[in-house]
Amino acid sequence: MKVPELVNVGQALWKKELELVQKKHGRKFKQQETFEQAKIRHQRDCSHLKGGPNRNRLSRKDYNVSKHTFIDCTVRIRCLTCGMKWFKDDTRSILIRNGKEHINHTGLGWTDALKMVEDSTNTPSASEHFPQFKKEDAHKKGPTEYYTD
Repeated sequence: MKVPELVNVGQALWKKELELVQKKHGRKFKQQETFEQAKIRHQRDCSHLKGGPNRNRLSRKDYNVSKHTFIDCTVRIRCLTCGMKWFKDDTRSILIRNGKEHINHTGLGWTDALKMVEDSTNTPSASEHFPQFKKEDAHKKGPTEYYTD
């Protein structure tokens, strides 16, 4: 399946979900619909490169993405231009959000996002997190080691 086909399927599914919400609440959300459609269009058309439209086409590809590791060791890659986020379970066709599957309108999966991070000059960031140790190693506590269940 090609990316344009996925986008058309995604738009159809999104319109169907919007109609269900409108029926449930008995009103239309025109502003929200316009915002969501614009956001999806912007993320779909984004090149995820630094420099925007004024970027020199001959220059080295430098992606405008950040990689962040949260305190629970969840890793997220985010485009700093369009705000698109990728997580470990995302594929080129499906995004997993809150346990639900959504059509991936960008056509880029987790492995593609990791390649963009490798080609970027941005430095990965991380929240403060503590190392995990086995219960058998509890007696080996040192000044910087912590024991957690």
